[in-house]
Amino acid sequence: MNYYRHYLGDYQRDTAHLSLIEHGAYRCLLDAYYANDGPIPADERALFRLARAMDDGERAAVRYVVGQFFAVDADGRLRHNRCDRELELGLAAIDVA
Repeated sequence: MNYYRHYLGDYQRDTAHLSLIEHGAYRCLLDAYYANDGPIPADERALFRLARAMDDGERAAVRYVVGQFFAVDADGRLRHNRCDRELELGLAAIDVA
């Protein structure tokens, strides 16, 4: 998916507790999720690459964000409920068009 809706109020409400570096990690992971049209790998090395996490602080931010917003599915991939709902809506809109 090359486009997704970003609700500023929802994002601010759900992420007000994140540091600047955690926001960056979260946005990179969200972008990867949408670009992949679904779940992202749960493997830390792959996540660090997706989030461009190169040092210990950045990697800690990725770990924290994953723990806050993602869940491992039965296939060992990371899922995000809101992203899944948005992807379903986006795909449904494409099917109707």
